[in-house]
Amino acid sequence: MQRLTLFDLDNTLVDRLDAFRRWTAEFAAERDLSDEDAAWLITLDDDGSVPTPKVSRPLSALRGSREFDSAQHRTALAVHGSSP
Repeated sequence: MQRLTLFDLDNTLVDRLDAFRRWTAEFAAERDLSDEDAAWLITLDDDGSVPTPKVSRPLSALRGSREFDSAQHRTALAVHGSSP
């Protein structure tokens, strides 16, 4: 069996922004955050151009006392990802 790895570097296979928007809406709803908080997170992420740790730290503050690390951020996006 041949192994294959695909890398989607330009959002061709998965619409990352749409996945992040859906995840952010769920994240905000679970924590009773405002629409403004959700919009701020989407702006902060800048369609993935901001390094994950810089987005994860503010997420931790909104999430509360439990740390929200980079691995959780990546997993959340993978779960909410979709193919065009």
